Amino acid sequence: MSARYHLSAYDCGLCLRLEAGQSAITIAAATSVSKSVISRIKKADEGGNALQKHAGDRGRSTTPLGDSYVALMAKRNRNLTPGQILQTLQPLPEFQMDFPKSVVKRIK
Repeated sequence: MSARYHLSAYDCGLCLRLEAGQSAITIAAATSVSKSVISRIKKADEGGNALQKHAGDRGRSTTPLGDSYVALMAKRNRNLTPGQILQTLQPLPEFQMDFPKSVVKRIK
């Protein structure tokens, strides 16, 4: 089960249970959100200021399974450069990496 990190207005209304004395863990389990979200709402309710979780990040270019495959291929063929590894992976549809830099990051 994955945890959500942002709440709708309805879910924020459900989190008013904090005033009723319930713990943040039980509220997080009931609304299926992360405990950090509940603690941020509590902090905002008490002090009026709470930091938002940063959500504007670049997505992954490969999956974790693909990363491990690139690392395995680099270990098997130690004489290949990152550019050559990229050329061998280009025909495969699940490995659509653009630059050799991303291959170098997976190898290290």
